Parts: sequence; C-alpha cells; structure tokens
Amino acid sequence: RRIFEERFGRQPDPFSAFGYEAGRVLIDALRRAADTDRDAVLKAIRETRNFDGIFGMWSFDQNGDTDLPVLSGNVMRQGAFEFVTQLTAP
Repeated sequence: RRIFEERFGRQPDPFSAFGYEAGRVLIDALRRAADTDRDAVLKAIRETRNFDGIFGMWSFDQNGDTDLPVLSGNVMRQGAFEFVTQLTAP
C-alpha cells in the first residue's frame, strides 16, 4: 500500500486487492496448466485448491465460488464505499 501511494500519489481503490488476487490465481494457473490454450488454463483455475493468498488459504468449490467463510458488508456513501459489517457463512 505504501509503495502504491508513493508511486501514484493516492491510496489504492477498495477492490484493488481482489484484482491483485485474481492476477495471482491466473499466474498460478498458467504455471500449472499443461498447455497455454484457454481450456487448459480455465481447467487449472477451476482446480485451484489451497491457494495461499492475501485473504488466507482458500479454494474454488464445484460452483466456482471461493470457500472463504467471511463476507464484508459495505454501503456507498458520498461516492465511497464504507464498511458496515462482517458476516461469517455457516
């Protein structure tokens, strides 16, 4: 975050972490894929298990969702997201 602020003169957007994590998942899948064609890479992404990411250790389930149990609730106020609550899925 500090490096981002020094380089760009502002704080990163609230959802930047998700883009960063998605990029890391893609790079990991490219390394694991038997080929670089689209189907092989998508298969490797779907098979992501025990990914040690910035949100902790997680996997994709059979529906393509993460198995992370914590969700954040936010509202938009005056053009900015504001954290409201954190929910834990059963």
